[in-house]
Amino acid sequence: MSDKQPTPQRAARRLNAHHAKTGAGFYVAGVEGESRCFSARVRAGRLEISSDGGDNWSPVDLTLASFRDHNGKTIFL
Repeated sequence: MSDKQPTPQRAARRLNAHHAKTGAGFYVAGVEGESRCFSARVRAGRLEISSDGGDNWSPVDLTLASFRDHNGKTIFL
């Protein structure tokens, strides 16, 4: 990630826009390994991601996580 940490709101917006554009979700590394997710939101000021379309949500620490697309390219937040 860049030196300037993205806000949870900006991260959720960019991740959801990426999924809307590609329909392929996004991968999150640094959160209990790596997982493929399809949705992001902000609750209580923290970024949360969902791998099942929004039934279950997991918080993400933006200082530890990195994001990539289905082709392995970094998603810059």
